Amino acid sequence: MTGADKTEIPRIKSTRGYRLYGYDGKRYIDFYQNEGFALNGHRPAEVLQALKSSAARGVWAEYPSVWEGRIEKLLKRLFPFVDRVFLYSDLEKLLRDASAHMHAHISIADTPSELWEKSGEQGVSLIRWRPFAMNTEETMALEEGKSGEIFIPLIPFPGRFLPIPVCRIHGTFMPSHETLVNPVLGALMVKSIASTIRRLKDEDGQGWEEFDCPVLRRRGPYFRLRLQEEKYSRLFTEMLNEGILLPPSSCVPAIIPAEYNEGEVLPLKRALRRVYGDS
Repeated sequence: MTGADKTEIPRIKSTRGYRLYGYDGKRYIDFYQNEGFALNGHRPAEVLQALKSSAARGVWAEYPSVWEGRIEKLLKRLFPFVDRVFLYSDLEKLLRDASAHMHAHISIADTPSELWEKSGEQGVSLIRWRPFAMNTEETMALEEGKSGEIFIPLIPFPGRFLPIPVCRIHGTFMPSHETLVNPVLGALMVKSIASTIRRLKDEDGQGWEEFDCPVLRRRGPYFRLRLQEEKYSRLFTEMLNEGILLPPSSCVPAIIPAEYNEGEVLPLKRALRRVYGDS
């Protein structure tokens, strides 16, 4: 990884919402959010309750259960145009199956395309859908299958051990083998999808425009700091000293927290005005 390295991120002792508490005694407001997996916060109450309830039942083994069907039902509610939903235990298996099916090298393309350009890459891109990231035109292209017959929805959960969902819009794509969901992870995934659906319905986006700069393009809560890595690394360190955690690389979009106070984010706003010359 170029630029600011993940080792520069302080060791985190605890979290609350979008705030991180380090072993160094400092509090940080999180604009990284684990690349979007913590978009709904680091301690979502419903997910924590689901974890406690599921673990208490003692059903941990990957035996057939109801969770695969519930996950598919919720994802079809989120994406009514989806034909089938498949689950993968890891990304490498998915990429191998997708490459074999499409007879091409597969790379992951985050939306929106103008913010996460994959210039110079060969092969086919597999769209990773992010909450609030697509505009109407991009959503229509996704529904009509113009962005491919399958896509990966990023379901916000503060970690990366949930199954990876793959939504098929049309076509004949099928997994090379069936993946059974760990019942505890299945319960967490259902709660995470349901929370995302509610947030998409209720979110009014208030406050996102406060971070706009003339040369900074924003889509929903996402914005990309288009700086050379050396300059970005200096900004990353400066903000860390101010109690603000940015993504460890300029290649990763920053994400505006759903909850913050003005004092926490004021140093970043000042820095954006300074860096981009917005008086």
